Amino acid sequence: MLKEEEIIGYHFHIYYYPNDTEQLERSKLLFEEAKERFGNDLRVVVWPHPVGPHVIPMFEIDIVGKDLVEKFFATVMAWTLTTCVGQPVLLHPVFVDNKNEVEAHSIYALWLDSSKTVPINLEKLK
Repeated sequence: MLKEEEIIGYHFHIYYYPNDTEQLERSKLLFEEAKERFGNDLRVVVWPHPVGPHVIPMFEIDIVGKDLVEKFFATVMAWTLTTCVGQPVLLHPVFVDNKNEVEAHSIYALWLDSSKTVPINLEKLK
């Protein structure tokens, strides 16, 4: 059973379809805004190609460390909910020692708009 103290952070994955020019341009603007707003304190990185279990491009905002979670989680969540409307967004926990990656990206993952989900290749995490 998962224990609260095993969760040390969260990743927000904001996906985009590279063949959708409008979504691609919007994602670039969102990434720049996220980098400007959160980049001094949090890892904000763009992945312009599939990486790991993520089958389409995305950018992510990582909040790792209990102190950073306390300080930034609500702000990043509010920003994502109000700014990234229309983009598929996956939120998942980060566990101590990065264990339980399959579970983090599946049973403990949340889609912020359940009508806009993206397949996750869990085999890449095994």
